[in-house]
Amino acid sequence: MVRKASGTGDWAGVLKWESRLGEILETVSGELHPEMLDAFAVAHFKEKHFEKSAIFYEKSLPILGKMERYRDQGSNMCQIGQCFSNINDTPRAVPWFNKARALGAQHGFFSVECGACLGLGRVEKMEGRMPGAEELMQHAFSVLGFVEVEGEREQLECSVTRDLAELLLETERYEEAGPLIQRLFELAEADEDKEAGFYRKVGALGFAVRFHSRRRDVQQASKEMRALEGLLKRFPGAGCEDILQRARTCIRELASG
Repeated sequence: MVRKASGTGDWAGVLKWESRLGEILETVSGELHPEMLDAFAVAHFKEKHFEKSAIFYEKSLPILGKMERYRDQGSNMCQIGQCFSNINDTPRAVPWFNKARALGAQHGFFSVECGACLGLGRVEKMEGRMPGAEELMQHAFSVLGFVEVEGEREQLECSVTRDLAELLLETERYEEAGPLIQRLFELAEADEDKEAGFYRKVGALGFAVRFHSRRRDVQQASKEMRALEGLLKRFPGAGCEDILQRARTCIRELASG
């Protein structure tokens, strides 16, 4: 039942089984224990229970190590770091990202190294250290081409590109940010998963509105705003209100001069 609920994205349904976790682990093969623990970790993450999510990810680490599944082990270390970053607990986040980065380098898993450097870069940015943030994000960007799994490569590229473009936008380096925003549109169009492609396009349009607003380009900012509103009207209830409101704020500020 846990796997079925997880497979359909029924995260509340997964969490209904949490009290019976010990019983569940006794009834399934040891090889499935990490998947069971990850299901609860992901469910808590989706429900924004970040500390509980970190606990389940951490429980899986020794099992994955014994199974020599080091790439999965490193990915879960990155997830723990992200859990703590999401609650602004950087003293607990940084050691996990560093562990993941070291493991990725040791075993040659570029996806883990990329994810860890992105996480560390976000921490640096959160704490106002822009040069350090950029260095880490640029390193993450540089290893993307070596990421082992193709689908994971595109997912990481979208995250790294978005975060690096955000940093360049905030530091008013518009000429450098422009090509990255264009790449976000390309990634959205190329995504074979229609739902993922939709959310990537929404994010790219929101980014484009902010980009052109910062450059005081009223015509282009308004054009991207119309495209964003039109896309969201076709898919009501998509849950992108934060992106829409942020874009509208930029347009209002642009109009007010």
